[in-house]
Amino acid sequence: MTGEKKTNDIWGRTAEVDGEALAVMARRLENRARHPFFRDAITDYIGDLDLARTGTVLEIGAGTGVVARRLAATAGFAGTILATDMSEALLAEGRRLAAQEGLGGRVTFEQGSAAKLAVASGAFDLCIAHTLLSHADDPPAILAEAARVLRPGGRFLIFDRDFASSALSLAPEIARRIDLTDVARAFAAQPTIIRQLPKLLGEAGFAIEKSRAYVVADIGKPDFFAEQLETWRKLLPVSGVVDKADADRLMDALNADAAAGRLFWANNFYTLIARKSG
Repeated sequence: MTGEKKTNDIWGRTAEVDGEALAVMARRLENRARHPFFRDAITDYIGDLDLARTGTVLEIGAGTGVVARRLAATAGFAGTILATDMSEALLAEGRRLAAQEGLGGRVTFEQGSAAKLAVASGAFDLCIAHTLLSHADDPPAILAEAARVLRPGGRFLIFDRDFASSALSLAPEIARRIDLTDVARAFAAQPTIIRQLPKLLGEAGFAIEKSRAYVVADIGKPDFFAEQLETWRKLLPVSGVVDKADADRLMDALNADAAAGRLFWANNFYTLIARKSG
């Protein structure tokens, strides 16, 4: 096990949250993917793949299928993609967007658990977990399933955030009232999982072939985190770890900092590409 305690991470409970919150989350997934930072990170890791030899792809915790749709539209990729998620509502939005983008025949969306996949062993050349493991109750179970469904020599691509190293400046009166550890619990079941992956991947039968590290920071004015200045106001109370009054206090303070050009908000992200042994 990872040693992390189960939390109220809203992104790990998408099958349970209400429709209004899910709509906010779906918009966040799509808008985040269009930001240059995420767009470039996805471009980087797709570029690290041998697309000509990748015929069958599984994306787990796919949400609206941001990565699956991006890969399906990439020149040089001629394979098929199965995108799975626990939330049928997010998958339905993914199906709608794939059809709208002319990708309906390239990506299949199916509801299911990343820790217990209803697919045959050795069926895939590539498995993708894009911002999934930090939200999972049992990451080792997911790694074991990825190993099971990949063929020998298949690759496991992981992109995720180290939530525990996130940096966010708060006014003293807000910092005294709101613990950022609670805020992290609202959005990450596994805030240090990325640090544990070299060990956990090895135990699951993978060898890391490539890694990349990124930092994204808004200093002064908001850019990458601009949307979160509003989405957090809705999502924090839904998580159950910060009540509405404190969520409003926090977001009012952050928005005031943003308007005054004194915001500081930074996150670290990492890509790991590992090969299944055998």
